[in-house]
Amino acid sequence: MKAFWKVLSLVGVLSLIMVGLTACGNQRSTSSRSSAGYDRSVSKGLNAVTENKFDKALTYFDHALTQKPKDKKVQAYRDQTRAYLDTQSALKDGEVQRAVTTVTAGTKIANGAKR
Repeated sequence: MKAFWKVLSLVGVLSLIMVGLTACGNQRSTSSRSSAGYDRSVSKGLNAVTENKFDKALTYFDHALTQKPKDKKVQAYRDQTRAYLDTQSALKDGEVQRAVTTVTAGTKIANGAKR
């Protein structure tokens, strides 16, 4: 009977170890998937900017920021894109002074694209 309990205890401990290792492995793969999604969103956002698809770029940058909210570089890209869209909107509405103010603020955003 003692041998049965020893075997049962050993199986229980091994099961707990396997569950723990599986959980750690899943956490890593989730993290790498998240990182890949983040990288893909940033890349697609930058590509959208080069194609003058600023609304799309904004969406991609927002998605990247949901995964890494403290990323200053992507936040700067997002802010610059938003400034560009706001400037275009102001010009379309004939509000030249607001457009100048918005574009000036957009050029002063730190950590973003230089041109």
